[in-house]
Amino acid sequence: MNDNASSNKETLIFLLPYNDILKMFLVELAKGFEKIGFRCLYLDPQKKAEALNIILGAISQKPAAVFAFNHLGLGLSLSGNTSIWETLDIPCVDILTDHPYHLYQDFDILPPKTAIICVDKNHLGFLSRFYPGFPVTGFLPHGGLNPEGQIKPLTDRNIDVLYAGGLAVDFADNYVPDVSIFDFDAISIGDRTLDLMIACPQKTFEGAIEEILMEDSIFLSDEILKELIIRMRHIDTKAVVYFREKAVSAVAKRKIGLTLYGSGWENMPWYSSLNVTHKKNISPYELSKVMMDSKIVLNTMTWFKDGSNERIYNAQLAGALAISDTSLYLKETQKGYVGNDDKDERNMVFYEIDKPDFLPDIIDFMLDNPDSSQKIADRGRFSALENNTWEIRSRELFDELFPVLKML
Repeated sequence: MNDNASSNKETLIFLLPYNDILKMFLVELAKGFEKIGFRCLYLDPQKKAEALNIILGAISQKPAAVFAFNHLGLGLSLSGNTSIWETLDIPCVDILTDHPYHLYQDFDILPPKTAIICVDKNHLGFLSRFYPGFPVTGFLPHGGLNPEGQIKPLTDRNIDVLYAGGLAVDFADNYVPDVSIFDFDAISIGDRTLDLMIACPQKTFEGAIEEILMEDSIFLSDEILKELIIRMRHIDTKAVVYFREKAVSAVAKRKIGLTLYGSGWENMPWYSSLNVTHKKNISPYELSKVMMDSKIVLNTMTWFKDGSNERIYNAQLAGALAISDTSLYLKETQKGYVGNDDKDERNMVFYEIDKPDFLPDIIDFMLDNPDSSQKIADRGRFSALENNTWEIRSRELFDELFPVLKML
């Protein structure tokens, strides 16, 4: 395509995050928009002067939108507190890959014309209650990375079970919240909230803590409740750590071949077992290649009770059998259970988060029945190619969000 044709394309600006996983999300999303016909410009907001020079010097027409993950770069300014995106009157798309209470610090710096996109439907309710006023909010599930290369049959793969994810024990155990502003025992409220989340893991953290408060006849304004949720957000991480450790430990103790990526596992009593291989962290693109040599990819959800996780789609696209605990969204969009008529149309396999002791039995059965596992993996790859690549997410944003952005 000649330069003149390229210059006539609408421009989208993508603000590069520092995190490798988020950077992969952003780059793959941009590739999808390039296929639609946009010119995509990458900026590193951590290099402020360079980024500003590129913005002011390379743009002949106002970009259609700015894309960012988790607020990063949306507060970029020429001087003072006014974002350059507000100054240039460019709509922004802020994709939150974590719960808003983990990203509370920067909501006040977002430009007025910001659409906030969440990867869990419950997060939209939290936003509308505690951060009202944004002109557009919406839901977008994660996408998956479609790897290059041949998809091998499961029987030709060398890794029995792959698990990629850390165990954030240090933060969960060592974070000390400042609760001095509250006139009730917030630490006790937090401890009981964690107990409730472990007993009833379908509950959200914000829902569980409000339930405990109501048990004690403590009624807070939304502003104070938001402050309590933010200061006690480590309870979310504690719940994730609890169930993640239970699931992975159950597999490791069964002597199933387990390859681990991620930190925090070093102090587990089974860590030095012969069946466990711990690898250093690698890039998301390299990890996708490892998934292509894995029979089973085990996923444990973060505390997203109505959302997705990219590891499931990455595993399916790599031709592996994906096994995961559930969410409302996953139950609606994936087939993880055998039907009531015993007809097996699964495209992945679900396990119950509160029954981790059954997980090794599920994995053993799938490893012992490669034909059944292969059929599930094949259906999973077909489903992910049809519905859950980042290119598809770009198209969904273009079809559903862009008409709204043009009206801002």
